[in-house]
Amino acid sequence: MEQQETSITTETFTPNPNIKLVLNGGKTTLDSATVPVEWHFSDELIAKKPRYIVICDHEMPIEKLKDKISYCGGYRTAFSVRDLAGYIQIHKPGSHHFIAIVFYDYNDGKGLSGLSRARQWISGKNGQYDYGIFYDCLKDDSMATWNAEVTAVEFEVPKELFAEKSETWFGTLTWKWVNRWFSHAPVDQCEYRKRKVFAFTAQPFLLFIGRLIAGIFCTFYSLVGALCLLFIGFQPSNIFKNLLHSWWNLNLFDLDLRNTNEWGYKNDWRKWTRKDRSRRKIPLFAVPALDVVALGAMAGLIFLVVHHTMMFLFLSLIAIYASVVAKIYSNVVKSREKKEEVKKEIMDFHLEYLKKNAGMSSVPASVDIRSIIPKVDNRTKLHLSFWAMKAKVCKPFAN
Repeated sequence: MEQQETSITTETFTPNPNIKLVLNGGKTTLDSATVPVEWHFSDELIAKKPRYIVICDHEMPIEKLKDKISYCGGYRTAFSVRDLAGYIQIHKPGSHHFIAIVFYDYNDGKGLSGLSRARQWISGKNGQYDYGIFYDCLKDDSMATWNAEVTAVEFEVPKELFAEKSETWFGTLTWKWVNRWFSHAPVDQCEYRKRKVFAFTAQPFLLFIGRLIAGIFCTFYSLVGALCLLFIGFQPSNIFKNLLHSWWNLNLFDLDLRNTNEWGYKNDWRKWTRKDRSRRKIPLFAVPALDVVALGAMAGLIFLVVHHTMMFLFLSLIAIYASVVAKIYSNVVKSREKKEEVKKEIMDFHLEYLKKNAGMSSVPASVDIRSIIPKVDNRTKLHLSFWAMKAKVCKPFAN
């Protein structure tokens, strides 16, 4: 234990003996920027019931973590340990290291589960995660309070493994058109191709229809708004100017239906100009009392109908909810013991599965997805097969 801690404080890093990451056949320079990663655990770690593994891609050598109080960046991906392997895309050339955090369940069954812990470590937004990684996390037992163990592996990513964007004027124009409606650039060639199909089929039609609908709506807004202003005695701005603005900018917030004076102020926008350029104020029109009474009666009737209908629906829902809850509760009480037995059987099968397929006795020299696929469930088979094919035809773009 002391020897391992001493190695962390010097210039060398000692991997965790309980976790083994296999990628790229042991070579330090990658052959692809879409990397298959396989994990294996010692019997000691398997006995702790590992459930999830979070792999963090940091775009720097391990030693540079020493210069940071905490590092919340990079890319993090969570996997179930039953998947046996997974793919991770690299998005920047140069020196990298993976930090693998394996979360296991509490032995006493209290506190957060392995799934909850893993979700905490991949939660965040705008490229920054809620929990930062310290260099001291790599020390032995440093993550024990998280019920996790950690290891790391370093490698180099050549620039040639990434897709290149066209630098010609036509290529630049196409790139802008394809990514017009997206807030971020495509992560790889597959996403770019998918966007390109949409950009040259549906996007022109949707732009035309959207502009037509927005223009009609802005025109209606300009005309009706001007009439409403006239009705209550306000002087509207130039209607034809607003119509032209509606079809050009398609932005309701830029439309100003009120007229202004020659200095641009709106403090006299209820004043009209005579031919002699003098101004007079237009009073508000009086609203007939009969209209007020009629509108009030109609609003009251609508309120009563809606109120009684909502009360009936609310009480009906309460009755249905109470009966359903009572039925569910009775079923839960009856099947609690049976579920505990099933849960124990599933966990025993889980541990035997890991010892057989993810133990230290079965560590390969390199990742062979074809040998892993028969061992996993159907969902993981589809996932690994998809990424194996994608790695061959889609290079990621470098940030």
